[in-house]
Amino acid sequence: MKQHKITEHYLLDITGSFMLLDNQRQASALFVFNEQDFAEHGQAVDRFLQSNHSLSTRIVKDLKNRRQTLCFPFIYPQKQVHIDRYIEPVQIIDGQHRYYIAHSKGIDYLSEF
Repeated sequence: MKQHKITEHYLLDITGSFMLLDNQRQASALFVFNEQDFAEHGQAVDRFLQSNHSLSTRIVKDLKNRRQTLCFPFIYPQKQVHIDRYIEPVQIIDGQHRYYIAHSKGIDYLSEF
């Protein structure tokens, strides 16, 4: 949190995802998934990939292999969104349980909807 100069954080869900605010009042989100939630999220991303999208072949491959994920709370938005800007790398944290995290720095969708 020091690296990103986070000054405030707000719990978003029971898994432990957070909305973060830095010292410039810029919002970001830390998406946290347990194994079951990550599997379900991956299935939703797979369904999204079957729809009409314009993502590069490399990004599609990384999404299917779960090296990246979609950090967007509305997998099927009601209006046109450039979804590629919400794709972030996934990090795995092993401990007593395995967690998958992705930090999305640009959550401008809060002001768009």
